[in-house]
Amino acid sequence: MQPISSSWPSLFITSLVLFCELLVGSEENPSGGCLLDWQGWGDGCYKVFDDPPLSWDEAEEACHKYDPNDHLASLRDAEDLSLLALHLSASQVQHVWIGLSDQDKDGKWEWSDGSEASFMPWGEGEPDNSGVKFCVFLSHQDGFQKFRTDRCPYVVSYVCEHKPKCWGP
Repeated sequence: MQPISSSWPSLFITSLVLFCELLVGSEENPSGGCLLDWQGWGDGCYKVFDDPPLSWDEAEEACHKYDPNDHLASLRDAEDLSLLALHLSASQVQHVWIGLSDQDKDGKWEWSDGSEASFMPWGEGEPDNSGVKFCVFLSHQDGFQKFRTDRCPYVVSYVCEHKPKCWGP
């Protein structure tokens, strides 16, 4: 019987890391791990759904069909917004829900995935804090670059975000 090489654990870990990068992506392969027809950038995968258009709550629930941890898209910075706007501009959609709303408390804007809402490029006259609960969408009229609000039951297209991962919660 041959002794196990002392480099075996290192080789195993290197192989596992390479497999994970293939599965979830890396700087060199950002779309790795994205589901078919989903676009990858940053640490997520995104897909626009337009048939049928849904209310904000229905859209959030529809995103969970792919993975219980999936949500309507959260845009953390100008780069996320620009990449999504570029993708949306090539589509036929007019308006899309994203994951920001003040449904829990009027005027307190929160992302549906629980992440901090610090980047909020509001359109002119926004946000509407009139005492009614609102959800946020992007519009072709702003080149998909500004946050707009409407009542959450309004039905439009929507963007889901999936975060591929190898292990852990």
